[in-house]
Amino acid sequence: MLTIQLEKALYNCCQPDKALTYDNLKGLLHTEGKIVASDTHVLAAVTCEYDPALENIITNRSGEDIKLEYPRWKGVLPANPSEFILGPSFTDLATACKNLKRGKTNNPLFIDLRSIPFNPAVILRIVAVFNALEETPTVSIRNNAPLDCWTNNRAMLKSENCIAIICSVKHSPEMTFVSVPDAIKVGDLL
Repeated sequence: MLTIQLEKALYNCCQPDKALTYDNLKGLLHTEGKIVASDTHVLAAVTCEYDPALENIITNRSGEDIKLEYPRWKGVLPANPSEFILGPSFTDLATACKNLKRGKTNNPLFIDLRSIPFNPAVILRIVAVFNALEETPTVSIRNNAPLDCWTNNRAMLKSENCIAIICSVKHSPEMTFVSVPDAIKVGDLL
């Protein structure tokens, strides 16, 4: 069932209303028993009951129909899940990202998942979706692509009713990576 908390969490995974691009990603797609949200960095597909009149319709935050075609979102889902390697626990990942997001440093900190940088703020948007569902997903990482091919290095969080894909950030030498265990240990010292 689509609760207010889940709906809010899903809209936080969409393009902001003021974004200048991707108008078709400024809302939720209702399709085949799933509600899909994406902003090009993250995609969440939640199996959820919704009004059948919304089938194949994108609704914005005001509940209005966005009369555009949604991108081919199924192409983002892994064709071969065996390419993904088990990552940290969901609880550890969420705690590490919260700690990094709270950090007060001059340079942004990125979470290191198998030597691939991810934006902790983006991961926390997906954490909110799973928390709203009251489900604990498994976390897996796909890192069989070179670091300069950042769109192919992804994290997948999957539970009974949701699959989420998070793209890594583009790697640069000046980035500061923090491992999940280190981010958990540091906590309030950041």
